Order: sequence, then structure tokens, then C-alpha cells
Amino acid sequence: MTESDRLDETLHALRLTLERLAAANDPPEVDPRRHFYKMFNREADEYDKDFHRKSHDDLNTTLIFAGLFSAVASAFIVDIQQELRPNYNQMSFTVLKTMLDVTSEILNQLNTTSGIPNRSNPTQGILSQPDVPVPSGPSASTVQVQSILFASLASALLAAFLAMLGKQW
Repeated sequence: MTESDRLDETLHALRLTLERLAAANDPPEVDPRRHFYKMFNREADEYDKDFHRKSHDDLNTTLIFAGLFSAVASAFIVDIQQELRPNYNQMSFTVLKTMLDVTSEILNQLNTTSGIPNRSNPTQGILSQPDVPVPSGPSASTVQVQSILFASLASALLAAFLAMLGKQW
């Protein structure tokens, strides 16, 4: 082969390579699905951003409501908590009244002319059984109201906790 033949072959190979490169640089035929997916991705991103914003606002509202509700429930719990404690003034009054009744009965028995206890009432002795106050707890309605208040406070705190988890997610 001569030098001119080699040069012709090289030029021919170069021309084929350039044609292939030109064909590769031509934009491929537009796939109709490509346009659909571009629009879908754009709409999905917009929807996701809107959903995120709305859920963030809803969770903020839930947190504010749970905080206010917890404050109100706590105020009621503190107020009604005193009804669960025993009334020491009433207990002291009852014990003192019982002591006074027993003392009065003993004095009445001793002040009789004979000094012997009065036997006209056989159930009464020198120390009859006084009415001892039986400690009673809070009323059933107070316990029920207190239980409902504690349950509502617990549910408000749980809602606040879940809202914080939602915001972190």
C-alpha cells in the first residue's frame, strides 16, 4: 500500500468517526413519557411542600392547644386536690366534742346523790361508747372528677409529645 492509500483509509475512518459523533450529538427523539414524568415530579414536589407546610402548621396549633389545655387542667387539679385531703379542723372538732361528752357523762354519773352510776338506763355505764368519728375519704364524685382531670392532663401531654415527634420527623 502506498502512502496515499493509507491516507485515504485514515481519512475514510476519520469521516466515519465524525459522522457517528454527529449522530450521537443529535438530540434523541423526545420520549412522550419524559414530559409526563417531568410534570409529575414538579407537581409532586409542589404537593409535598404544601403538605409539609400544612402539617407543620397543624402540629404547631396542636402544641399550642395542648399547652393551654394542660394549664387549665392543672389549675383545676390543684383546686380540687384540697378536697382529697382530710379535714383536720372537722376531725379535731369531733374529737374534742367526744371528749367533752364523755367528761360530761362522767361528771353527771359522779354527781348523783349516791355516787353510784345511774342504772335507769342499763345500756349506759360510767364510760359508754362515745361516737368516735370514722375517718371517711373524699366523696365518690370528687374521686371521679379528679380521675377525669388527671386522664385529660395525661392525654394532653401525650398529644404534645406526639406533636413534637411529628415535627421532628
